Amino acid sequence: MFDQKAPTLFRTAACLFLSVLAVTACSPQEQAQTENTAPAPSSETLISSDEYVPVAAWDASGIELYAAHKLMGDTLYYMTGKWDSAEGGYREASICRKERDGDAETILNLDGEGEKLILYLLDESENLYYLHSAQNGRDPEYIWTKLSSDDEVLYETIIDRPSGSREQEAFGRLCTSFLGEIDKDGNIAAVNMSGDLYLFDENGRFRTSGKTGWDENTYNVLEYGMVNAGRHGIFLYHVNGGSVSLQQMDMYKGVLTDAAEIKTDSRSLITLELYSGYDQGIYIVDDNSLWQYNFSDEKPITLLNWSDSNISMAGYGIDAVGILPEEKFYIMVHQPGDTASMVEISFRNRAEIPEKQTVILAAGIHALDSLTELVSDFNRQSTEYQVEIQSLEYRPSESVDDYSALYTDLLKGEGPDLFRLDAMGIPNLAAKGVFEDLTPYFAESSLVHESDIIPSVLDVWTMDDKIIFAFEDFNIIGLLVKKGTTDQGVWTPDEYIRLAEEHPDSILTNQDPLYFYNEVFYNSIYADLSDYVNWKTGECHLDSEEFISMIERIRQLEQPELTLETITAMDGKEYTFKVSVIGQDENDFYNGLLLTQSMNLFGLPNYAKVLEYGDYAEIAGYPTNKEEPYYDMMPQNVYAINSSSQVKEGAWAFLEFMLSEAHQNTLTSFPVRQDSFDKYLTRTEFNRGRTVVDFTAEELDALRELVKYVHWTSTSTGRDMLPLITEEIEAVWAGDKTPADAARIMQNRVSIFVNEQL
Repeated sequence: MFDQKAPTLFRTAACLFLSVLAVTACSPQEQAQTENTAPAPSSETLISSDEYVPVAAWDASGIELYAAHKLMGDTLYYMTGKWDSAEGGYREASICRKERDGDAETILNLDGEGEKLILYLLDESENLYYLHSAQNGRDPEYIWTKLSSDDEVLYETIIDRPSGSREQEAFGRLCTSFLGEIDKDGNIAAVNMSGDLYLFDENGRFRTSGKTGWDENTYNVLEYGMVNAGRHGIFLYHVNGGSVSLQQMDMYKGVLTDAAEIKTDSRSLITLELYSGYDQGIYIVDDNSLWQYNFSDEKPITLLNWSDSNISMAGYGIDAVGILPEEKFYIMVHQPGDTASMVEISFRNRAEIPEKQTVILAAGIHALDSLTELVSDFNRQSTEYQVEIQSLEYRPSESVDDYSALYTDLLKGEGPDLFRLDAMGIPNLAAKGVFEDLTPYFAESSLVHESDIIPSVLDVWTMDDKIIFAFEDFNIIGLLVKKGTTDQGVWTPDEYIRLAEEHPDSILTNQDPLYFYNEVFYNSIYADLSDYVNWKTGECHLDSEEFISMIERIRQLEQPELTLETITAMDGKEYTFKVSVIGQDENDFYNGLLLTQSMNLFGLPNYAKVLEYGDYAEIAGYPTNKEEPYYDMMPQNVYAINSSSQVKEGAWAFLEFMLSEAHQNTLTSFPVRQDSFDKYLTRTEFNRGRTVVDFTAEELDALRELVKYVHWTSTSTGRDMLPLITEEIEAVWAGDKTPADAARIMQNRVSIFVNEQL
């Protein structure tokens, strides 16, 4: 396969998506001997200082991600073709080139009978080397061809088969080569996943073979690779956490030196990537930084931090990096499922950069992946404000963790300017005046008004006629049941429980079989939580005969039969769980053994999957005594402005950007803007065209109906009393209390709680 690297954040084990950094830097002495080589910047000047800082300028976007893409300065090379999974190589292959301001052009086509492209490489002068095969009798012929940067053929060498038995065996796997480099003298090195190393001389003739130290069983695309350090040599590398082991390659004998270890200060969970820097050394990337290792320093030097406000590339995948004259980087980046963009990073005088006001946004560490992308996008386009993330960690073993400290700060009129609502008591915080009222901001905004937001979503954001928070997108949560079970998604708790009573050999849910009774009870009261309490008078209705009867009926249901299931985790350890016997077979829902299934619609592709049930199933809301369906939502990023913030305009600018049509139109889940939602429903392709959906007008209308009735229970005043209820209900399932006794205690505890809030 090909000499390519996958993006920093989104690499897969498929070698097809590897890419390699290509740089156009040479020393002054070598410039006289090479063509089209830009002068290399000094490594010392590429570091931020009191005087100079790196600044990113987004140069182009909407670039397709092709196989084996490489950057030579600001020129993009890539290939197309059909991969031969049986024998290796690409049929009907083309190698293309796109200069920065030009159109893509095809350098060569290999579409002859029996021709396959195996590997293509570029040297520092942008000479192109490609290894290809042609059928010659029973055995294929392997050929190295070298083209100049002007596309002139410099040599075309048919590779002679070696005579030694060991080398003949390795030669038979030459067609699986996927990584390679060219040294300063034009010698070629290539490797495959089997661990074979192939060396060719400056005219493409086979010289010798060797071993890399890995094989098919130990090779991991995230850990192993090859990198070109110019006059320092060509190296094989092995990434291990924040360290890298380098072994220099003898380009004449095919042997490797002892491993030398270099260490970075990376604390990222993302695997390090290495890129060829030629005479500049080796470049190392994770999702936080870019380092340069020049062999003269003990440790790599930090050149760039992706989260710097003037760069704002945190959360993006780094696909390829080039170095331009005048101390500039040219970088190819993309987000998941997106096309690529080109970014130029230059070092500018700090005095020329407008000063930005800082906005602090607090959020849990579990939300940082999606949040860093949003913050990067905002910081990149804002000239007045920069958002900095304050990460929060939940530590239940400690008496005071980041969340409890934040909660206390907010109540004291302190804390961050913006905060993500992670399992916080929203009604209580609202009652304490923690949330800034966003209503006036919407009224004055030129980017988003209340009327732009889907009405049901706006209702969720609103409490006591004030908009107190906002989120960018949402999922729709509900249930799947056999068609005809509900009245257009509406059914009562009585009908829900009766479904189980009428089918004693089936189970109502296997969502969490160890807590079956809690799950059924929770589903029965979920939609009507707030109706059990009058929050104006403090009156409760948890000891009513209807409520007690519901608990008793649930207690009488047969608990699902459990079995043990053992899985092997990625660390090789085995873990055993108790699971419900019913529900392990996907046909259990079709044959009526499983009466309901949970449903989570997080986008149109998922909706298409749900519709595959056809006439058998329908989408149901949660049971409710109301006369309209009740669907829950799962917002992805919920943010509020601290009413005590001193940078409220900057905090609003962030929310305003998040809700702008330009940003909302980029989302892959359901947008909150009505116009963006309507546009989203017209999409037919996802996942770069690999997922295609097609809906009838009736199916899209049905989805619009679901959205009309979405709620978010986190904003319900009843949610705060839920822990008091569930604490008492456990004793009923255990047989330690009667439903009436438990209901009486619930009534008492909730009454005290509610009256304390009045």
